[in-house]
Amino acid sequence: MHESVSRLLDYARRKSPEFARPGNDFARLQVQLQVSSATLTNWKSRGISKEGAIRAERELGCSANWILTGEGDEDAQAKAVDTAEFVEVRRVDVSFSNGEGRLVYNEDDRPPLSFRADYLRKLGINKGNAIVVDAIGISNEPKIRDGAVVLLNRADKSRLNGEFYAFRVDGELLIKRLQTVEGVGILAIAENSDFKPKQKIYTAADDFEVIGRAVWTGIEL
Repeated sequence: MHESVSRLLDYARRKSPEFARPGNDFARLQVQLQVSSATLTNWKSRGISKEGAIRAERELGCSANWILTGEGDEDAQAKAVDTAEFVEVRRVDVSFSNGEGRLVYNEDDRPPLSFRADYLRKLGINKGNAIVVDAIGISNEPKIRDGAVVLLNRADKSRLNGEFYAFRVDGELLIKRLQTVEGVGILAIAENSDFKPKQKIYTAADDFEVIGRAVWTGIEL
């Protein structure tokens, strides 16, 4: 791993409350910096870009110059921040299974994550309808990886057209591609072609509820 990324991760683990808990630090870094997994992979081999270092300075408070060179004070000089540019999105301590329906559920919310307000507007999400959850399982790989964080739009749950949705069925919470099949029910499709069952139909007789559309997990879906 490139030394600039090592410095960034070390700083985040020491300074950011989000990194104090056990979990996937690279997934958290994706959320904090709002970059794709491909970008992080590139940074790990070639080093963080200047733009990425500036973003890390803005989001985490580390010095961009220190991240890039290892020289100088690790903390950025205090700057006035327009907090109106950012929105805290509630992070719910729910694990939506991408696999066989196993679930760990806690009603207590976890610390919120900050997203740029203009980014949420770009995705068409009102703050009150946005939540972030953790996904487990392999059924939607490579789109949604095991342990990924997922942003949901709870206002978008009626037009089931093959996009990713989080839903509850028989007391379990899942994420799959959902599509309405007229006169039959709702078709759930796993993204991973090797996952079994690949497809399943839910009918009106099932205890079924759509929670919201999954719109982001490091990249737009």
